[in-house]
Amino acid sequence: MKTTFTSILLICFSFSFFAQEDIITIRSNKLDSLIWEKINDHRERMGKNRIELFEDSLMRAFGRRLTEINHKQKNSEHSDSVGFVANGECLFTIESKKNGSKEPEDEIKAALNGDFEYFAEKAVYNWINSPSHNRILLSPSVSASTVTTVLTIELSPSKSYFRSKLNASYHCLYEGIQTSSRYDISKLIISNKKKKKKK
Repeated sequence: MKTTFTSILLICFSFSFFAQEDIITIRSNKLDSLIWEKINDHRERMGKNRIELFEDSLMRAFGRRLTEINHKQKNSEHSDSVGFVANGECLFTIESKKNGSKEPEDEIKAALNGDFEYFAEKAVYNWINSPSHNRILLSPSVSASTVTTVLTIELSPSKSYFRSKLNASYHCLYEGIQTSSRYDISKLIISNKKKKKKK
């Protein structure tokens, strides 16, 4: 009897959750890190060294601003100042909409539960299959890199549609090559050391 009661509760919760009209915007370090790890896995498969430093300073802040701007636009645009705090840049956008259904796609359900595998795989797969982007991912001189993402999910069961939009940005620094702002790996290492001392 207790088991039956629990099952009914779960079913009612699931129904009421997807019956709501909602727009959810997700900015997840977990998704960012998952994309970054998949890029490293690709580098390793192709015989390149894994990137050891996930940059979380000026370059990441730069990437975050660009990702936020592109997420609000219909078409993504590369930064006109990519050489300021980064040597390389990759952008990715994917939008999907499911009509005529009261339930969202499995990847949307998963993302709402913190599983971003589908979206991370889509971003990296598309970069790998673009020769110009793949060259940046596999550059042997990359010393540090970073990823930023914004994922918006729109739930509208009353109108029978569910929509998702992901914007992702990848930026990297090349060893021995300063950017126009003279930001390079040596400054990043010094910055990281200072942070550790403060802790």
